[in-house]
Amino acid sequence: MGKLSKSFDLVSIGLKKSDFELFIAGKGREGGKLAIEISLDFEPPQEIEADRFDIILKSISSVRGLDSNDNQVFTLSAEYHGGFKIIDKDVFDRADEDAKVNCCFSCIFPIVRDDMLHMLNRAGLRQINLPWSFNDFVADKKDTLTEQE
Repeated sequence: MGKLSKSFDLVSIGLKKSDFELFIAGKGREGGKLAIEISLDFEPPQEIEADRFDIILKSISSVRGLDSNDNQVFTLSAEYHGGFKIIDKDVFDRADEDAKVNCCFSCIFPIVRDDMLHMLNRAGLRQINLPWSFNDFVADKKDTLTEQE
């Protein structure tokens, strides 16, 4: 990923949509587990953005909090778009699609994680900790990352 990470620049990142729902108030303090899902996909920039970005990475992250009986306590989802400018087209184009997606997502993941933690804190769920890295996830054929058992 060394040369690949130098073949593009993150120009912009924006929250496009978020949703939070608390199903069982106060239950989050009693422990449980998290189900995390991350969906990633490249999109071409819209016509109005074409002069600023070469590619857009669309990231949809979902976190579900479950109590010890697997009852859903809360759900949080957020969609972000990261706009990237390609600096070295040869290096970028030679990389496989998974490497490109993962490398670009590694640039925006800290921002996505921080924003989602802030939303959980505002909902009174300060004790919840999200992973520092998305390397704890595996990609399936649908370019969806899900938590490993």
